[in-house]
Amino acid sequence: MKNQITITAAVLTAALTGAAANSIAAQQAQAESAPLTGTNYYFPNVDIDALEPSDVPQNCFWKAWYSGNYFAYSKNVPLGSGNNPETWVTYSPAKFKLPKGSTLILKGEYPHARYVGIDTYSGPFPVDAIAGYQIAADENAENTFIPQANRNTSKRGFTLKLVEQVKPAVPAANTLYLRPASAESYGEYTPELRYRVYFPDRGQDVLGGVGYPKAHALELADGSVITGEENICRVINTNTSTGDLSETALPLSLLKVLVDSAPNPARAPAQEVPTWERFFNVPYSHIGLFMLPGGEKTRSQIPVPRPDGGGGGSLAGTIANAYVATYLSHETKDREVAVTTVKVANTPKTFDGHERLNAIEPIQAQYWSMCTNVDVSGVGNTEEGFPTGVRQGMCHNDETVVLNSDRFTRIVHTSIANRPQNATNACGWSWLNSGPNDGFGRPVTQVLLRPGLSGESDFAENSVNVLYPGTEQEVMGDYLPVTKYMSVAEFEAMGCNNDGFVQAEGRPDLPAPVWGTEQMIKPAYPELKLPKNMPMPKDAMGILNLLKKVSQQEHQ
Repeated sequence: MKNQITITAAVLTAALTGAAANSIAAQQAQAESAPLTGTNYYFPNVDIDALEPSDVPQNCFWKAWYSGNYFAYSKNVPLGSGNNPETWVTYSPAKFKLPKGSTLILKGEYPHARYVGIDTYSGPFPVDAIAGYQIAADENAENTFIPQANRNTSKRGFTLKLVEQVKPAVPAANTLYLRPASAESYGEYTPELRYRVYFPDRGQDVLGGVGYPKAHALELADGSVITGEENICRVINTNTSTGDLSETALPLSLLKVLVDSAPNPARAPAQEVPTWERFFNVPYSHIGLFMLPGGEKTRSQIPVPRPDGGGGGSLAGTIANAYVATYLSHETKDREVAVTTVKVANTPKTFDGHERLNAIEPIQAQYWSMCTNVDVSGVGNTEEGFPTGVRQGMCHNDETVVLNSDRFTRIVHTSIANRPQNATNACGWSWLNSGPNDGFGRPVTQVLLRPGLSGESDFAENSVNVLYPGTEQEVMGDYLPVTKYMSVAEFEAMGCNNDGFVQAEGRPDLPAPVWGTEQMIKPAYPELKLPKNMPMPKDAMGILNLLKKVSQQEHQ
């Protein structure tokens, strides 16, 4: 097993009156008060603002990168964010270098969560990955991600090997490979891990209640063995800080060139009509959008490597997922609200701590979510000393959105100020905060979709099967979102009728109390280093040529 439309907020029109209007107003007031202290739904028995940096899980091997659930909303924990994380996932890195020919043994437990994945990288490029359901359990233990397994068993241990080798055609069981095929020698790469825990069960912490897998033993090439996590870290560790990771922020000076040279600087890279595309790579899927409309021919000349499965388009994404994305802008009244309709994949239901895997058959994927972010070049924070970076947004997933009997959902995107009073679960809508303005004060946001994390091989409509730009609709059909704009007044005039779109019982009206945290820039997020005395490019193609030169110099 592996398993759109628009809105904004004002006063409810005559379509909503009396008790219904009062009820919705009360829900809105409750939602607006939630960010102050968090809620038991997200933070069981915890005052969010009492959390301190020392509460963030990390050790000598695993470092805090960014976390969803608890820590993304604390005023005191400057985790920041990067690489478009999402509310419901905890991401943790480990950066290290094994002695040549050695093997690292990790021992862990399957978390109380929807999904867990461990990916290996060379810089931001994926090398190998393994998911929880693919990891064989230790003797006398049970893999809790397998159908019919006891998800709450106390015997949930597993063992993994990390080897300093290129992944073979037939990989060994419970083994992750660290060396990329492109590395001809031992010294040409530094391995990195990403440990991801998706959607912990209700009441569990961000790691699903089991902590990190532990560095158990380091087997050296000469047959000797080093044990004890601290001892192993002293031999292999290259993690020196929270931000010691292979990602780069695009300088705001280059973003300004992109914005100023775009056909519509008020909204670029958002388009007149939102277009959902698979994210192939930064040159095509991000910078290329600033050429539109009118530069379609030029954009088509940007090289797009044929993808092999998932990955983040050279942005350290997991191999188990292929993102689909669009940009929204709310700069005019007729674009105050964006409404998205899309079909949600069949996934397991786990949040309520089911003892057995409760899955909708046939399972198509392990997880589905939609998130809003200000993009990788969209935020500047010079006052805090950080350049640019991703501002974490808020997310819905397959267990928080409203759904109808055919598993379609409908989602309303607006700013907090423009949330329509009928954009509530009770009226059959899920709401996503579009977030703060970008680094230039423009109401532009990126929306990311995970259409089918770790999809089944027979889930033909999954985004991993989009191999060429422009074929998204042909491949994905109803699983590709459709988004339309409207004004707040137009949305509110529709009144309150759920039309069969309902949210699971016991879920809150908001998928997250606030949009990110006030400390949203990832610490030590490195700004792209531009060559000295190089003229500033004048447009998107000039920036692409500059980035190409920078890349060539880095590899000389």
